[in-house]
Amino acid sequence: VSTQSTGQILNSVGHFVSEQTGNNMSLSRGVRNIVYCPRRTAATTPVSSLLSGLSVGLKPTIINIPETLARWPTTQVTQLPNGITIASEEAPRETTALSVYINTGSVNEEKRNNGASNLLKHLLFKGTHKRSHLQLTSDISSLGGQFSASVARESTVLQAHVLNEDSAKAIDILADLVQNNSFSEGSLSSAKDAALRDIEEAENHNYEVVMDHFHSIAFQGTPLAQSPLGSSQNIKTLKTADLIDFHRHNYTGARIIISAVGGAKHADVVKAASVVFNSLKGSSHDDYHPPVVRFTGSQVQAPDESAAAAYCAFGFQAPSLAQPDHFVFLVLKELLGRWSTASGTDLKSHLSEIVANEKLANAISTFYTPYQRAGILGVYTEGNGLLLSDLPFEVINEMVRISQQVTDSEVDHAKRKALTSLTLELDSSLALSELIAAQLASVGRRVSPMEAFKQISQVTAADVRRAATKYIYDQEPVVVATGSQIISLPDYNQIRNYTYWKSL
Repeated sequence: VSTQSTGQILNSVGHFVSEQTGNNMSLSRGVRNIVYCPRRTAATTPVSSLLSGLSVGLKPTIINIPETLARWPTTQVTQLPNGITIASEEAPRETTALSVYINTGSVNEEKRNNGASNLLKHLLFKGTHKRSHLQLTSDISSLGGQFSASVARESTVLQAHVLNEDSAKAIDILADLVQNNSFSEGSLSSAKDAALRDIEEAENHNYEVVMDHFHSIAFQGTPLAQSPLGSSQNIKTLKTADLIDFHRHNYTGARIIISAVGGAKHADVVKAASVVFNSLKGSSHDDYHPPVVRFTGSQVQAPDESAAAAYCAFGFQAPSLAQPDHFVFLVLKELLGRWSTASGTDLKSHLSEIVANEKLANAISTFYTPYQRAGILGVYTEGNGLLLSDLPFEVINEMVRISQQVTDSEVDHAKRKALTSLTLELDSSLALSELIAAQLASVGRRVSPMEAFKQISQVTAADVRRAATKYIYDQEPVVVATGSQIISLPDYNQIRNYTYWKSL
């Protein structure tokens, strides 16, 4: 690992990237050089002149609330004596989607056991004290529904989608998986093979690789930097005792939320869960403390000349799920847009139009990932590495333009796209059941579709400018570049200067 020299740059501030993140990577310190002038004349326009004549404080365009949202069922919430929270939304459906949301993931791991959550996820389905692997497979198959498990940085989620009359049986199986794992050595070996395949598959997805690099430097020195899949080395060396210890400390009552969406009655879900979720320790007053989160602007390069293209990400710190600007950033994400050579240009996205017209990349997409105590917003790109001398400027400059110049018409269009995404998400009962649990874990309450719709509808151009100025304008970016021919990427100091406009 080597760091780029800051040379004789005056007025430099920032944080040094001290952690080794892999071979053939170049890390930079976040520095600010107030002397450098970006290459485009648009970036030298006085900010004061840009603000003159802007429509500040205008009332947002009125968007009618869909009748479906106006009649959306209320969320019923019950807490069991052992701290488990049960939430449900009853709807006239023939099926019920169930999620057992465990408020633990790679953020609750240490370097020595990073990957424990992912390994445990696979181990859960290998057999319990109550059911052998064969019996477990048979019981799940007999219900004719869907069972799945996933792990992320802040959560582990087990899900089932079954007929309403089978809800109690599904809850019994989910409870058995969560509480009664057999932790046999033979099962552990099989689970390790599955976990290693997860890592191998992720390494073949360029977006996943870039985002792991992004987290590793954006949240360096904190648990949020760790991959939810863990490292191959850790997966191979973790022992049964390590997993039992992790399970005992993290699978506690106060950190589990059971959510149901569909035809099952709330009272029936509570009754079934109270009977079978009875062996977990914990209470409503669990002493769990969320891990520390800290954002650090920095840059990492991982060249690979065998790659088909250059894969990059340019981003900033963003609001968490619980912060009011979360809804503003849902709109901001749509403002930046997405584009690929196959899909054509979104003429409502300045960035897409510029990238398409100047042929700076083959594809771009915007990511906004809010966590419980932090978030990230950025643009992911794929294309010719030789064009990286210009691409970072266009991406960052568009973010800065939004913070200073975005118009009401642009925001209105972005709001409609965000609202469309919101309503489409309501079609998936499984996704909705997980969202309910995630909101209870992060926000402490259910944010109803009606409330979310209203919050997005009320976002104004002034709101977007304010929030983007707070999180983007003259702030430390995170820059990731992997793949071929990335030598053209400007150094961090130069990219840092793109984050603000200044007069000459």
